[in-house]
Amino acid sequence: AAGFQVGPQVWYVSATGTSACYYSNTSENFTLIIYGELDAELTQPVNGQTFNRGELIPIKGFVSNDCESGESGAEVIFTLENGVNVYECVGSDVPGYPGNYSCNWDSNMGVAGYYNITMNVSKGYFYNTSIKVINAFRLVTTPRLDNPTVTPSSGGWGRFYNYTVIVSDAPGETVNVSFWLKKAGGDWEFQGWKTCTDCSNTILWFNRTVNYTCEDIGTWFYKFNATDNLGTSNTTTGTEYHTIDKDDIILTYVSGNETTATPATPAEFVLRAYDVDKGSYEILYDSKYLKINFNVTITAFEGANKTVNSTKANATGYASVLFYPDPDFTSGKRQWWGWVDTATSVCYDYNESSKYNVTVVVNWPPKYANESVMGVTEGASHGWGESWNFTIQVRDGEGDDLNISLLVDTPATDGFVEIMRKNCTACSEWTQINFTDITNFTCA
Repeated sequence: AAGFQVGPQVWYVSATGTSACYYSNTSENFTLIIYGELDAELTQPVNGQTFNRGELIPIKGFVSNDCESGESGAEVIFTLENGVNVYECVGSDVPGYPGNYSCNWDSNMGVAGYYNITMNVSKGYFYNTSIKVINAFRLVTTPRLDNPTVTPSSGGWGRFYNYTVIVSDAPGETVNVSFWLKKAGGDWEFQGWKTCTDCSNTILWFNRTVNYTCEDIGTWFYKFNATDNLGTSNTTTGTEYHTIDKDDIILTYVSGNETTATPATPAEFVLRAYDVDKGSYEILYDSKYLKINFNVTITAFEGANKTVNSTKANATGYASVLFYPDPDFTSGKRQWWGWVDTATSVCYDYNESSKYNVTVVVNWPPKYANESVMGVTEGASHGWGESWNFTIQVRDGEGDDLNISLLVDTPATDGFVEIMRKNCTACSEWTQINFTDITNFTCA
């Protein structure tokens, strides 16, 4: 009856006499047990709400009594069912909210699919009650994508790149993983897809559908998308990237070491270019090419040098040039080597070969410079009877002995005549020769 508390209640009968025939009396106490009725309501989750496996799923319910007020202190057990898989979650009173119960279920222990929830309620002096909600929620296992990686992390355009990602999902599910690439400033381009079933830390690897070329030098971003057979999906950030660089080149020796070069008979230098990134001697030879410059030391075995010839490596990497020494060179053993001209070889990085020997044999005429008369290079004026001074600087590239003659042409001589001669022994360096106290001039 309304207004009474549930549980044992004492009752008795009291009679009050109303006439002279009867005395008032009260019966002994008797016990009456009152049972109440409870009503259960599952408030969360309902209507097939979707959760990802691994989440703590909040389960909430409300218990009211037959007075339509919240009933606290009950024992509430939420039973979750997915086929043969059954789990329990014990509800607790929500402080400050009479009749409200909740628990958090760790969905890591669950399997994917829809779950029914039965809310079972019991409390002393109340009839037990329960309510079952069909398909209260759905547990899905979103594919997990870990450690997106490219190997190597950077390198030349001719290298082979391997892109990998680690895939995990629930047992029995099939995951479709797609691989995408884009160059910085461009659009994503689909490269391919692979699948795995029962994926558990499964490594999937991909390659670019078309090998990189020289035109692909720059920054490239990559990402992976995953969708399983239940329709859940995941993707990597798309911020992972690597850099495609110029290919590295090794210049290997073919021939030309210990050769001899003269102005009439050249030495031939031959190198071969090996593309380290490709792992082959295949070299670009059309609009994009590899230019090799060849240098030789000029006047000593080491030190100052100059580029003496250049050529494009052919399609199999060979680069061959001829070396004719010019007047800058002196005789002796010199070093030669080749190097990549990166100004024109836009697809290849700088490198140079080892150094090899060439013997230069030349005998150039002596050189002279800085002629002067009385300290000036032109317009000298001096008395005919006075002493005149002439100077000149001379050298011989091969260090030979030099004879230096001063010849003067005057009206009196009718042509050049030798006035004085001097020597410069082993004249390999610039040497100033002075002709002084010349008094051979006359008034005529």
